[in-house]
Amino acid sequence: MKKSLFLLTILFSIATIAQKKTKKQLAEESLKRMQQRMETFYKERNKQDSIFNANLIEREQDPTHCADLQIFNDDSKKQQAQDSLPKKQTEVDTFNKNFKS
Repeated sequence: MKKSLFLLTILFSIATIAQKKTKKQLAEESLKRMQQRMETFYKERNKQDSIFNANLIEREQDPTHCADLQIFNDDSKKQQAQDSLPKKQTEVDTFNKNFKS
């Protein structure tokens, strides 16, 4: 009885150690897969960034794009200039024009 209990204890210990080792191996494999996914993601992201930057540089050198951008900037500056006028002063001027005579 003692001998079989001792052997059973040893067998259980070996099984526990093997199970821990298996869990550790699974965790390491999972970590490796995650690292590979991250590396793949960053490689793809760098590739996309390179394409985007190349397109951006090409677009900035395109005369049509530059002209469109200049028109947009001019329109936006006009709008900012109109928005910066004091509103109350404009209203008072309109009132004086209409009712002063």
